[in-house]
Amino acid sequence: MSFLEKAEERRSLLIDLLLKFIAAKSLPGREGDMAERVKEALFKLGIDDITVDPMGNVIGTIGKGEKHLVFDGHMDVVDAGDLKAWEVDPFRGELIEGKIYGRGASDQKGGLASAIVALSLLKESGLPDDLRVSVVASVLEEPREGLAWRYIIEEDGIRPDFVVLTEPSSLRIMRGHLGRAEIEIEVRGRSAHGSMPEEGVNAIEKMVPILEEVLKLRERLREHPVLGKGKLTVSEVRSEAPSLCAVPDRASIHIDRRLTLGEDEEAAVHELRSLDAVRKAGALVRLVKDPIKSYTGLLYRKEPLYPPWLLEEDHPFLKAAKEAYRSVFNTEPVVDVWKFSTNGVATAGLHKIPSLGLGPGDPSLAHAPMEFCPVDDLVKATAFYAQLALEVSAI
Repeated sequence: MSFLEKAEERRSLLIDLLLKFIAAKSLPGREGDMAERVKEALFKLGIDDITVDPMGNVIGTIGKGEKHLVFDGHMDVVDAGDLKAWEVDPFRGELIEGKIYGRGASDQKGGLASAIVALSLLKESGLPDDLRVSVVASVLEEPREGLAWRYIIEEDGIRPDFVVLTEPSSLRIMRGHLGRAEIEIEVRGRSAHGSMPEEGVNAIEKMVPILEEVLKLRERLREHPVLGKGKLTVSEVRSEAPSLCAVPDRASIHIDRRLTLGEDEEAAVHELRSLDAVRKAGALVRLVKDPIKSYTGLLYRKEPLYPPWLLEEDHPFLKAAKEAYRSVFNTEPVVDVWKFSTNGVATAGLHKIPSLGLGPGDPSLAHAPMEFCPVDDLVKATAFYAQLALEVSAI
């Protein structure tokens, strides 16, 4: 019996598992309930090598071989947003006409459910002696993608040979994406009574020419033939004043800067510092370095780094993924790159571990209201993951 047939037999299991995961409202830093559900699922499916590291990442492993393949799926989700935009309870989940609706259905509890079931299929069928396969249910990806994997590699001492990211991809094989940097520009003014603005220096007004130059910078960003052009979004504007009847003495903007290959965080900061309006205003330009705490209480102080990455077109891991796809679906795969950032910034971008992705669900539904994942996608992803493990053994 093929893996696709075996996965189809577990369609009801996949539905139940994803609905159970959705019902855990696992916002970043609050993944504890979800972690318990992942542990329970792994144990019930016969995965007895289960660990939880100090950060709260759940790791289930089969096999004893030296070659180590890991499927990664993050447990945390963004909040539901405007509940009026949902026709179902986003944290209960609902199966409607072959699709499971709920927050995290696509991004990315569906991929995690499929990876866990695939691990059980591999345990039942037996692994080659040289292979070890793990599923990692990671934390804090939404606010700090890659941070959990920096901990796993740098603190746990776990460095796999290959990583599969189970983020939604509409079942396309993904081989990279842009990186990013979080940058803040701040200007200072001098407060005065709102009735006498000429006595102060308005920080918001000082920010206006900076904002204009920042937006023009988009035209000059570097471009890569596969990953595309770097991107820049001003995602927040803030100001401070003693009252709303006073001249603001501080203003800042938050910049979500997407980095293509050949760009890095320091270069992105430097190009902003070099803007005429920034220098004229004496503005402060800095990378955002706010610490973040996991649900276990661990505060992991690491400078945020989100480098771009791209798996080579002729890499053996990508060839194995293509062969697994052909074997399972009897058709040629579509190979693409993600528009958003994933834990690959750490596995591939920082630590140069060969990484690629494939996941159930449409990536355009990530963070959207009425997010859903087709059950057919769950079944197909499960079969692909199991077959890929066997293909990796041959590398």
